[in-house]
Amino acid sequence: MTDCVTDPETGCTDCPFIPEVPEVPAHIDVTALIGWNAGANSITILGGDVHTIMAVPPPAGGVVIGLKGERTRNTIPELVEHGLWFQSLAGRLFISVVEFGTKMTPNFEITEGQSFEIRRRRGVVSYRRGTVEVYRSARPSSGAKMVNACLYMSGDTVE
Repeated sequence: MTDCVTDPETGCTDCPFIPEVPEVPAHIDVTALIGWNAGANSITILGGDVHTIMAVPPPAGGVVIGLKGERTRNTIPELVEHGLWFQSLAGRLFISVVEFGTKMTPNFEITEGQSFEIRRRRGVVSYRRGTVEVYRSARPSSGAKMVNACLYMSGDTVE
């Protein structure tokens, strides 16, 4: 009790308050997660002729979205059978067609607010930007599918 003071008249000792546990200032630590570690599947399973329309707002570290036949392992982009890969490079947003992890088209630049569609009709899959077809797959598609989205880094989203 080095900082204590005793009053000679009353005999009372006064010591400064020292908390048992030092106070920690309130703060939030945010650590960005990088890697294919987030994903989701559509609730609805789609059969026959199907289509899905999406938009990815920039920036996108990496988003793969497309048709997939199984619910498990929804964070692995190589399992997306017919999909689109959105990514930001040097502050610009690009897209390419991917099928089972293989890029089928080179990257092409897109602008915010554009919509994209993956369409399966009679087993043939096509990819559209707005109403314009940008690629038609040589790989046929059949059976029940769901829409799967794989996200690469914190903050990536799909609309």
